[in-house]
Amino acid sequence: MTLTVPQSYTVAEYFELEAAAPTRHEYHAGELILMAGGTPNHNQIISNLNAVMNFGLRHQPCRTYASDQRLWLPEVAVGTYPDFMVVAEPLEFYEEWQDTLMNALLVAEVLSKSTRNYDKGDKFAAYLTLPLFREYLILEQTIPYIEHYIKTEEGWLLKEYGGLDAEVELRSLDVVLALADLYDKVDGVES
Repeated sequence: MTLTVPQSYTVAEYFELEAAAPTRHEYHAGELILMAGGTPNHNQIISNLNAVMNFGLRHQPCRTYASDQRLWLPEVAVGTYPDFMVVAEPLEFYEEWQDTLMNALLVAEVLSKSTRNYDKGDKFAAYLTLPLFREYLILEQTIPYIEHYIKTEEGWLLKEYGGLDAEVELRSLDVVLALADLYDKVDGVES
């Protein structure tokens, strides 16, 4: 029987490997975690969110990114690929890595069975270390339901929205998201 010892990577090794890798990996405490592909519903929700936010934020000093943009969390040395994020301008890059941002204002994750606990727990805790981070959206994939975390002076406030008639007000960005728009063309969701 052979015992395999997991390999630990430095931050520099991670960035070098990721630059040449055909697949994406998150980085956590020296460990590389392969990123799985999403379902059609997952991708539809992200596409809808990106379209609505891009339109809602036109002429504002921020940009939207979906899925393939790496976000570096320097305080906890975590590299991740949020499903969606809004980043302030000017863009802040991690050291010389022009493909890695650090100044997310809002992050959104679409839940799946394999990522649910991580997205609601350790990943959210890591996002909290970002100085400009103000809002976090957790979207269900099979029903129109969103958990919206908002940074206030007293701490983080949770608001929950369900149903296609609901709307989410993004306080820090002055944008309103209609769940009917976010869940448009999502299989299994009645319009």
